[in-house]
Amino acid sequence: MVKAVTGPRVYNVWIDMLKRLVPYGRTHRLSVLVAGMLRYTYEVAHAKAGSNSKARKLGDDSFIIAFED
Repeated sequence: MVKAVTGPRVYNVWIDMLKRLVPYGRTHRLSVLVAGMLRYTYEVAHAKAGSNSKARKLGDDSFIIAFED
């Protein structure tokens, strides 16, 4: 669903980055990166919510609230 919202180009870059960084990365630093990715996905989903059904599911407030706890 994230790929459908952010687009394949952005999503594939993120996956490539994570595959390269995770084996050598520090978890506390990667968590900030993943949190930023989720926030970006939410922002894009919110902007596309009118025209994209998958974006509509991610663009509502319940998605971001789930990660605030």
